[in-house]
Amino acid sequence: MIFEPRQWQLKDGRTCLMRPPLITDAAGMLQTLRAVSSQSSFLLRVPEECVETEQEEADFLTRMRDDSHRAMILAAVDGDIAGSALLSRHTRAKTRHRCDIGLALKKEYWHLGIGSSMMELLITLARGMGCLVMELECVQGNERALRLYERFGFFIFGQRPQGVRQPDGTFADEILMQKRL
Repeated sequence: MIFEPRQWQLKDGRTCLMRPPLITDAAGMLQTLRAVSSQSSFLLRVPEECVETEQEEADFLTRMRDDSHRAMILAAVDGDIAGSALLSRHTRAKTRHRCDIGLALKKEYWHLGIGSSMMELLITLARGMGCLVMELECVQGNERALRLYERFGFFIFGQRPQGVRQPDGTFADEILMQKRL
């Protein structure tokens, strides 16, 4: 899905641009995915699983732009891809009122308001798609993300025990959250 780009000033004075990704962003998106997956144990990928080729990523970005039930937000600061967010609306008759979201941000861009801005845009896009319920999973222990989601009206509705197994063999529950629009 394509949406109008948005630009604003960050807390540190730099400018951030949120826009749909372009095919030419494929290499940068892959670098960002590898960076974020190595900076946090709260994502569902480890860096070694980021094996897509630039062409595969370009094909994925093309599918994202052409799909009216999905939207991807790319956040760029001074030309650097800071992170991204994804919204996927369910398409079956009984569940198309729901969508799933996820977001990831490089550590160097934490605490600048980018996550909050991506959440605001995700909510706007979900409403525009006709969604009534937004859902996400959060790995147990990710208090910073939980606070962000709760600030935007998400609430915990369940838990998936041992939903995540970390590389060191330890387990973490997945916290299931929902927001009604």
